[in-house]
Amino acid sequence: MGRENRRNEDVILAATMNRIKDLMLTLQRVVLGCRRQRAAPLAIAAIFKDEGPYILEWLAHHRSIGVALFFIADNNSSDGSSALLAALDRAGVITHIPFPGTKGETPQLPAYERIMERFGDQADWVAFIDADEFLRPTTLGARPLAAWLAALPRSVGAVGVNWANYGSSGRVMPGSGLINERFSKRAADDNLTHSTFKSIVRSRDWCGTTNHPHRFAIPRNRRFVDTGLRQIQIRKGRPGKAMRICWDVLRIDHFVVKSQAEFIHKKRRRGRAGKSGAQHDLGFFAAHDQNDIFDPCPPERLEAIRVGIEELRTLLGDLPPEVRDLDRQLEHIPPPQDTSRASRTRDEAATTRGCVQPLAHY
Repeated sequence: MGRENRRNEDVILAATMNRIKDLMLTLQRVVLGCRRQRAAPLAIAAIFKDEGPYILEWLAHHRSIGVALFFIADNNSSDGSSALLAALDRAGVITHIPFPGTKGETPQLPAYERIMERFGDQADWVAFIDADEFLRPTTLGARPLAAWLAALPRSVGAVGVNWANYGSSGRVMPGSGLINERFSKRAADDNLTHSTFKSIVRSRDWCGTTNHPHRFAIPRNRRFVDTGLRQIQIRKGRPGKAMRICWDVLRIDHFVVKSQAEFIHKKRRRGRAGKSGAQHDLGFFAAHDQNDIFDPCPPERLEAIRVGIEELRTLLGDLPPEVRDLDRQLEHIPPPQDTSRASRTRDEAATTRGCVQPLAHY
């Protein structure tokens, strides 16, 4: 009799647990439905590591062009930026996602997967870019970027946005000022580094990552286009590079190397999010330090960024100086020990400038 009672109790408990699971699923659907009703038009998904001096400028710029939400995976930062990202989260500016990753595995693609699983329903479009990349409208005029995306045909599931690669502008040391004003020279229009693109994906068409952080899976009946709305043709063996460089409507200003000192003490030291344990060498600096065209950030854009930075500082309130003033870290970066080596490597690259290829995707 006792055994039968226990069996009945087990059946009742199992039924109760199943009922609770059903209720939780129903509640989840209701919550997700509510989120979709108020989805933001455009969000950015990114993974940061030790980007402290650049965070406020990057956020101010993208807020000023209409990006509503920021989902930032923090990959074991050690320069104080984790505290800044957490404060920005508390202020409602970003969603800070601590993401230490798994030893021996590259963190970038798993971070994107985590972001889309948890937050993908909160925005209509999600741009996947890095902390050294700035979305720059080129021909939109006063039209918001989100409005342009919203007006795209439903057949478009993702947009590839080409880089405009900026060099060091001859700077050995960082100097003062915004990234967008310190580095005003980029590679020639036909330089193949510009053929790399990053993706803005319609969230309802997201089908997951591929084996490359610049391109994502979308349904077969959806189109992956450039900003001129032409189907992207991929370079053979280079899945993140397009046959055609397109800066119609939008491009990404890519401050990939910055000054020699920043490259050596910031970018090179923190490694690459897309390759576990890999670092950029001086050959990478040389191949990307192309300064052929003077193409500065428009003054009105610089002013909008400065205003945006002050707004962010106001939102952050009182913070310890070591968190509030991370941009001042650049004042203490030591000079490169051997600038001649970088210059020699750059001169060697310049002899074949017409056919310089990016050494690797990043």
